[in-house]
Amino acid sequence: MGIRPVVLLVPSLAAAVELPRRLAARGPGLAGVYPFRVLDLARAVAEPALLGRGLKAWDGGHDALLAARLLDEEPSPLVRPDVARAPVAAALARTLSALRMAGVEAGSLDQLASRAPEEDRRRLQDLARLYRRFLAEVEGRFADPVTLLQAAIERLGEARWLEDAEVLIVDELEPERRELEFVATLARLRPVRLIAGERPPGLQAASFADWAAAHGVAEAAVERTPLAPLAAPPVPASLHRLRTRLFEPPEGDAVRDGAVELVTAAGEAAEVRALVRRVLREAAHGVPFEEMGLILPRPQEYATLVTDLLERLAIPHRLHPSLPLRCGRSARSLLLLFRCRGLARAAVMEFLTFAPVPFARLLGEERARPWLAQWDAISREAGIVGGLERWRVALESYAASERAGAEAEPDAERARRRLAAAEQAEALLQVVESLAETLAGLAGEAPWPEWSRRLGQVFDLWIGPDRERDRAAVAEMLADLAGLASVSPRARWSEVEGVLETRFEWERMPAEPLSSGGIHVGALDAMAGLSFRVVAIPGLVEGGYPGVLRPDPFLLDTEREALGPGPGRTGAPAKPKARGQLSLFEDSARERVGSSSIDRKAAMPTTQDRLRETRRMFHRALRQATERLILSYPRADARTGRERLPSLFFAAAASALAGRPLSAAEMTAAVVEDDLAGLAGEEAVDASERDRARVVRGGSEAVLAIAAGSPFFKGSHLAARARWSPTLTHFDGAVHGLPAEVARRLDPLTSPRPVSASSLANYARCGFLYLLKNVLGLEAAQEPVERLGLDPLEQGLLFHEVAEAYLRERRDAGALPVADDEPARQRLLQLARERVDRLVAGTPPRHRLVWEMRWRAFEDLLLRWLAREALTAEKWTPAHFEVGFGSARAGATSEPHSPDPLVIELGDGRMLRVSGKIDRIDTRPDGALVLRDYKTGRAPKDDGGVFRGGRELQIPIYVLATRMLFPDRPVAEAFLDYVNGGRPVPFDPGSVAGEEFRRLLGDMTGAIADGCFVQEPASCKWCDFTATCGPQPLLELRQRFKRGDARVVRYLRLRDYR
Repeated sequence: MGIRPVVLLVPSLAAAVELPRRLAARGPGLAGVYPFRVLDLARAVAEPALLGRGLKAWDGGHDALLAARLLDEEPSPLVRPDVARAPVAAALARTLSALRMAGVEAGSLDQLASRAPEEDRRRLQDLARLYRRFLAEVEGRFADPVTLLQAAIERLGEARWLEDAEVLIVDELEPERRELEFVATLARLRPVRLIAGERPPGLQAASFADWAAAHGVAEAAVERTPLAPLAAPPVPASLHRLRTRLFEPPEGDAVRDGAVELVTAAGEAAEVRALVRRVLREAAHGVPFEEMGLILPRPQEYATLVTDLLERLAIPHRLHPSLPLRCGRSARSLLLLFRCRGLARAAVMEFLTFAPVPFARLLGEERARPWLAQWDAISREAGIVGGLERWRVALESYAASERAGAEAEPDAERARRRLAAAEQAEALLQVVESLAETLAGLAGEAPWPEWSRRLGQVFDLWIGPDRERDRAAVAEMLADLAGLASVSPRARWSEVEGVLETRFEWERMPAEPLSSGGIHVGALDAMAGLSFRVVAIPGLVEGGYPGVLRPDPFLLDTEREALGPGPGRTGAPAKPKARGQLSLFEDSARERVGSSSIDRKAAMPTTQDRLRETRRMFHRALRQATERLILSYPRADARTGRERLPSLFFAAAASALAGRPLSAAEMTAAVVEDDLAGLAGEEAVDASERDRARVVRGGSEAVLAIAAGSPFFKGSHLAARARWSPTLTHFDGAVHGLPAEVARRLDPLTSPRPVSASSLANYARCGFLYLLKNVLGLEAAQEPVERLGLDPLEQGLLFHEVAEAYLRERRDAGALPVADDEPARQRLLQLARERVDRLVAGTPPRHRLVWEMRWRAFEDLLLRWLAREALTAEKWTPAHFEVGFGSARAGATSEPHSPDPLVIELGDGRMLRVSGKIDRIDTRPDGALVLRDYKTGRAPKDDGGVFRGGRELQIPIYVLATRMLFPDRPVAEAFLDYVNGGRPVPFDPGSVAGEEFRRLLGDMTGAIADGCFVQEPASCKWCDFTATCGPQPLLELRQRFKRGDARVVRYLRLRDYR
């Protein structure tokens, strides 16, 4: 007598792999064990028959491609023209495939549409038409899952290898309707048993076990099956309570045997550390790693956190296929390459930085090694926004400028650096040109085999070989695209990209091989069917798991119910009942009175059906624990700091264990806070956690002790504490204890260089801005943007240049006073055009219409300014422009200039030396001087005082400088000339002789010398360094803590100078 084969129907690939291995590890092994998922078994049965029919293969990209093609061929109100087609096609493909899997006929949709309200009828009619086309394209042509299952049902009786087989269903399955039909047929022909499991009554009625019992599938204890060697001992009382009472109204005495632990931690990362710490604790108690499972309801948020920590700790583990393939580096790199179309600077740099690009192969060994950080800085400095021509113009100009600068540079080291920068710019241009050539090949229309070939070449060219486990899977997927020719002979690039995105979302990341036992990590469905002595389930937070389930936009829930089997089920959709997803103890078994479990399984699944399925899957995950279960949630949002609540699933488990509903306070008491204060040193998962626990218990003394081996730890911790302290510290703007030479250079009164008037104004606006910009010399790294017009800084500089050039030309030609006539206007605009053409030569505007509109606005500004100049021509005459003082370099040779700075006596022998440049000096008929300082911004609504708390120091300093340059001529008038609104803001030149001005400068320079650089949140709106300081509301909150500090008070009193 031969060995009787045993067919295991399992819910996951992990169970198919692990169960035979576990059987072999726990005994002599069992020959003839064949684990299958339902569809895999159907494929094994049906393949001999399908091979003879000439049907074409079907994969995950076929339905999305077919749906996209149907939408293109039959435009309908289902999709607005302005909506991206790829995601809509993917959603439509899911609806069409679900209809086919449920066995719904196209005529049923027509009947449903005929009885639907007017607002739904057109949508259902369009859906019926598309579904009819979908069926015509698939049936008889492709071996899709429905065809596969139908063929398997027909061939089951002829499958000789199953004649003597025993079929054992290992755990709860969540099959589709056609899969149920296949299992039902199998049960009629072969002995099929389901391993018995405990279930709450509310889940039992809609479970697979309930359906199986109605179809002749008997339940059997695992001890009476071939899997008896894997039978677990009786579970603890708390696990038994969860298995039998979860999602039921709680009752009975509380169960507290320690087998179930409810845990919370500050955030997701801290939560993962808490679970890993408990896993290590169980390992220390003798539980092997391979008998532990970390089940992730939210794998995309938690998988990387878990695996990164386990890898750092050198803990063996296996991540079962849980993440979409797009999460892998190779797939994501390819998608980033596609996003480079148009060569937007940010997209190109993101791709080059993230992807494993083989630069040596692209550039050649003779090229300099690429410095990606320098490439980013060069492309920013060059003002590149996008477009190949702009990359060429900007980088060629940059390289030429650097080479010319290197030739003129007397310092050898600086010359070398500039040459290296030029070489990096040329290397970057070579890479961008190669990228542009690649993207040009990914356009237009081509046969699918041709797209497969092109993409394979692109993948090999740009995604270098590395150790990423997804690379082979991506390469195989690209090769498989050739098979889509059976759906559509040719395809546009947009269709190809949509199919790839769908496949990357549908396919799972492959598991890495593991030579020894390790912790099993995976999604709920990835490890179903396996039991573990210890199970941990993180992420059970409100809004996280279960999340809100959205209804199908193409086929609403009431319409899905109307399509279910049974008499009258294709009538008009019933008025939707108010059904909450947020119900702890809803008895789903009683919702459909009078319908059997068979009907419930056969109906098109609704949102409520998916919620019930989610509950069953969560219960199945809890049942996987045989000795110990850990449930956890993060109590705070890491991005906002907002307190978070446990999910209703977590609350349901806690209430079941307590035997009664729990209040919020009782829930908090039942949950263990993973607090570092109570953490023993030996339980820390790594050195950083050990050190943080020491700090929590020991405070500053512990910080100082740890700092002996980790200065970074000391600085980061002390910075966090200091910023929330009531005093100004060196972490938020206090600079003290400097060496004498550095302190001398910091003090404006003793610095070897004169201070500029604009830098003093910066200090008045924000002390920390002055520290970053004028002391440390930081510059903002702005992202270049598409040039639609002149930015405010460019507009200000251009206006200064044009006004100066025009008036100087008129003065030198003896053509003053200014006249507002046509020749004058044409000359003014000509000068403006010449300068703006030079300004935008490296980054020419792309949107000419918008550019011309913005440029006409600037021209209008110039013409309005000219008209005002003509009106005041009799009052004063332009005399001097860009008059400098305190700088060794003179401006225009025809203008007055003093290399000596302005010296302002502040009293007690203190002297402030100031440099600057005066925009314009005019003369009145009586010989007195008039000062102007151009402003292209918006004029203030009121004068706000003379000095504005030090924020307007240029004009008073320029008055003193003019008196120094022209000692024999009085300064009669001075004003800020807001040219955009045509409003001058006057300043009384006599106010600079008063004591208040000198006190303001003395207080300001004294605060700078004492290292008082207070952050001023009111200036954040126009600051370039907000990324350094943090959000404005946070600074405002911190400032309220520090308002009592004497140095903060000293700085804020500068506002009193009006």
